[in-house]
Amino acid sequence: MGLLRPPAYLASRTFATRLLHSVLSGITRDRLDLLGEEYFQYELKPKMRREAVDKLVEAVRNGDRVIFISQLLEHILRPMTEYFGAEGFIANRLEFRDGETTGRLREPVIRPRGPLRMAG
Repeated sequence: MGLLRPPAYLASRTFATRLLHSVLSGITRDRLDLLGEEYFQYELKPKMRREAVDKLVEAVRNGDRVIFISQLLEHILRPMTEYFGAEGFIANRLEFRDGETTGRLREPVIRPRGPLRMAG
């Protein structure tokens, strides 16, 4: 998948984003929720800049409307939204059939900002 990523991004960032998530086919929703929670707790949260976290917490406490928007999966953004007490989030969502993901993203697909931007 790593070798396909640069040419896929050159062709279309939306296509490349869809291709990247195709490897998740066959995983159950509860497993993805657990992995998303762990990824937030052990990878993202420790790397957050203290100043940014303080400003975000202050905005939520002041009653400002805070909504996260990211190309990450909903399974990662949900724990972040709950942690900060934000109002909601907009994130990529996987399609599920019979309790398992098909590996396909549902519309709308939120692509990375730059043409070769790495997800995560």
